[in-house]
Amino acid sequence: DLDLARGEKVELAPAIQHFQGGIKISPEARTSLGGLYAAGECAGGQHGANRPGGNALMDSQVFGKIAGSQAAREAETIRLPEVPRVLIQQQRHKLEQLLDMTRGLAAGEARMEVQEILSRVASVVRTDQGLTEGLAQLELLRSKGLHADQNGLAFALETLNIFDVAEMVMRSARMRRESRGPHLFFSCPDDEQPLTRDDQMWAKYIVISKGPEGMRLEVREPVRPKEKLLSALNA
Repeated sequence: DLDLARGEKVELAPAIQHFQGGIKISPEARTSLGGLYAAGECAGGQHGANRPGGNALMDSQVFGKIAGSQAAREAETIRLPEVPRVLIQQQRHKLEQLLDMTRGLAAGEARMEVQEILSRVASVVRTDQGLTEGLAQLELLRSKGLHADQNGLAFALETLNIFDVAEMVMRSARMRRESRGPHLFFSCPDDEQPLTRDDQMWAKYIVISKGPEGMRLEVREPVRPKEKLLSALNA
């Protein structure tokens, strides 16, 4: 209901349209965790540094069909494992802590704090100083803990995962000292131009995994399509 001819203005704001990273998968949509498959925007590596317009179909429908078919076939060949009682007790204790309204921040408040940090330091302008400060603020927020609020227990559990994803985004962005795709890295907040793309050093993936001492970031060369084809033929 805006009349642009009369000079009425349209409000514009930046928004996150697509997540470029995600869970590392094989061509069969398998992850490194046995029995777990990933497809859609939560899976990473199909596009590289940027997503061509319209390719969400490959993420969701193509890999969704592959993941579903592979998971169904695997489900017919495996038996459900026995879950040790101690693991059940650990998870029950975790849920009881989240239901304790006296512990930490409300999940909705904690999530808004994380979103504010990322919007400020990991949006269009990214600097080493900003990302370092953002990681410190995230760790301080995490140390306060959180509890479930009116949004429910599932929302609180999801918020705990958001803390991990936020750390992954900021640590990998700080590690990649170049600009590539939607990632714009500036030496200083006052610089007018971001660092240039550096193919010699950074035509690579940053793979994040869980190590003995926590989150581990590793730089890896991408597998070229020709190498994939030769590997498949040799297999």
